[in-house]
Amino acid sequence: MRFYQLNMNKGSQSNSGVDDRVPGDVTNGADNCSGGLWMYKTLTLDNFYVRASNESEICLLLGTDSGYEGITTLYFSEISVVLTPIDPDIIIPGT
Repeated sequence: MRFYQLNMNKGSQSNSGVDDRVPGDVTNGADNCSGGLWMYKTLTLDNFYVRASNESEICLLLGTDSGYEGITTLYFSEISVVLTPIDPDIIIPGT
């Protein structure tokens, strides 16, 4: 069994950090927060570059952050990841 410790800047709420990006929000569009209204949403994150370890491993981190002072319930029906190898020399620093 392996254990990993993260040291990253993920940002805060709707603001991306240096090491992570926010692909959108999960609001349902309702004017009130009384519950009962839910909807499917698709969030997409493109052009996010990762570098694999020497053992060709990467770690996928999926998280949420909320400033709402109440219970938030999310159901993830599908998570898809497409990895495309690229030449590391073409990555622009800071992207």
